[in-house]
Amino acid sequence: MSDIIYGVQLYTFRKMLTTPAGVENVMAGVAKLGAKTVQLSGLCEMPAARIKEIADENGLSICGTHSPFERIVNDTDALAEEHIIMGTDSVGLGMMPIKYIVNADGIKRFAEIANNVCEKLKPYNLKFGYHNHSREFKKDGDRVFLDILADEVPDLQFILDTYWVKFAGEDPVEYLKKYAGRLDLIHLKDYRKGVIFKKIEDVGSGTLDWKAIIDAAKHSGTKFAVIEHDTTKEPYRTIENGLNFIKTIG
Repeated sequence: MSDIIYGVQLYTFRKMLTTPAGVENVMAGVAKLGAKTVQLSGLCEMPAARIKEIADENGLSICGTHSPFERIVNDTDALAEEHIIMGTDSVGLGMMPIKYIVNADGIKRFAEIANNVCEKLKPYNLKFGYHNHSREFKKDGDRVFLDILADEVPDLQFILDTYWVKFAGEDPVEYLKKYAGRLDLIHLKDYRKGVIFKKIEDVGSGTLDWKAIIDAAKHSGTKFAVIEHDTTKEPYRTIENGLNFIKTIG
């Protein structure tokens, strides 16, 4: 069973990350709230060495990224070097291009690309991670797209997002168990179904069974879990709520 390091997916603060000064302020702010790690997403262009410097100044590790698809595929070597400078081994993709998430053939075409990326990252000792939304839980016949991808790309890591798993009608705990050993980094988002809409909630404020989720993540070998909220108007409060809640369940 692994001990999990908790932190923040910086996409939550994307509107504040449009300048280097904004990045500095946000990293300092989340560190003060108790975050120990950050996943990079939505940042302005900055040298990798400077990003690493800011993280170090605030006692934060960098647990991974969400990187642009085009760079992952066509600029792999330079991107890999940047990840090494930042001290993270996780090159993450937020979502595959929509044209692939249509049927099993599309998923398999993306899988060919993903296998190639995994091979190109191996000499750098880096891993390719894929972050799900709900589309990946559609089926072709009786097979879930995400499961097809898992079978077709054995070296692929999964950046499992608890909200989107539940949004798709699946159980995050079951998927944490299913992909054990391939879940170095996960996203923590809470869920609530309203009368009309399904809503993202602050972690601990929705209906997900967080004790079961954290227990399953630990047993599945998860190293990092980052709190995220796609639409919050008060990101610092959201992150503080989530980090404080997680402390109550371990």
